[in-house]
Amino acid sequence: MPSYLPNADELEALNEQDLQNLWERIRTAPMTIYIISDATPAQMGQFVPLFASPHANDGKFLHHAHTPTPNTDTVKFAYNLEQRADVQLWSSTPYTWQGVDAMQVALLKNIASEKLKFALRDDKLGIYRLNFDATLNAQTNQITSHLRFTTSPDKVDEMVEVAKDVLANLPSLINADDVIRAKQTLITQEKSRQNDPHTKLNRLVLSYENGDLDYLGKSEHLVDFINLDDLKRMASKIYDPNNVQAFIDMPLTKE
Repeated sequence: MPSYLPNADELEALNEQDLQNLWERIRTAPMTIYIISDATPAQMGQFVPLFASPHANDGKFLHHAHTPTPNTDTVKFAYNLEQRADVQLWSSTPYTWQGVDAMQVALLKNIASEKLKFALRDDKLGIYRLNFDATLNAQTNQITSHLRFTTSPDKVDEMVEVAKDVLANLPSLINADDVIRAKQTLITQEKSRQNDPHTKLNRLVLSYENGDLDYLGKSEHLVDFINLDDLKRMASKIYDPNNVQAFIDMPLTKE
């Protein structure tokens, strides 16, 4: 099927049979159609035959993403043009995707970032900037986390160990105030999301593809699923001390 617009000569040569053949290729291709609508199931049912393919689908193609072998390693190299050390830490944990758990991981990203900033910046006065990200990936069924911060070269080893300690002990650092702030954050975010058809469609696709068919209904009151015990449970999953890789870019060495 061409991926470009036809020119005048190609349009002139186009005939009814060409269009019919192209339509047959499109019509018989395996597909999944997602529909967001306020219509009742009975009303939508009358449109299903218009989209349904008469050809049986023998099964959908399953893509198996490569999952790296767990390992712990630290690599230092000296290419930084500034007199500073740029640190990056990655960690991942196998975890089957569930919509509510993915939401909790997203909220834990902010909580963990605040705990890290307090320990590394406010307490140790050892970093310039910090960014932490964590997500539950629906394609790989993994919780992945990525920490980046900048520190002075003479403090880099200490700051790396402090950061690892904070992440390893994150469940014990979370308190009731963190839960309250997490709920407030989610309520603010969901005010716009609940009326966004793109968000609803994305959640429908995720729930269907990952077998979490209740997620779309749960997403209307996600705040009810935020509590101290569940946040602590998910906090124990966003960092695996047996599967963490550290890249440290030290200042360039002058020869």
